[in-house]
Amino acid sequence: MDVCRGQGSDGGYGVVPFLAVRFAIGSVCVGVFAARGTELRSLKTGAWIGLPLAAAYLLQTFGLRDSTATNTGLITGLFIVFAPLANRLLFGVRTRGILWASIVVSLGGLALLTGAAPKGCGRVTR
Repeated sequence: MDVCRGQGSDGGYGVVPFLAVRFAIGSVCVGVFAARGTELRSLKTGAWIGLPLAAAYLLQTFGLRDSTATNTGLITGLFIVFAPLANRLLFGVRTRGILWASIVVSLGGLALLTGAAPKGCGRVTR
């Protein structure tokens, strides 16, 4: 199964070409504004940060490609929960109240997505 497939097309992009095109477009767009005044040291640091990030995107995209739409929605939605928690645990960054509220709302939406709605809520009965 291809990652990106247009309606009526006979093919699509594989995982690596899809990510390459996606990030090439993003790099050009950001590079236009960020290129001025950027030091070589900053670019090297960014490259080291980008390597594990690229590996994470690659692994995530491979995983999402081979999963169902429901699972991919759940997995991607959990990033909203895990990113601030990881930021707190790894770097000691304090999580603001509005972000905690967003996490709670996201968890509620994920619960509904997985079918954990209260009894009778959202179910069609005849």
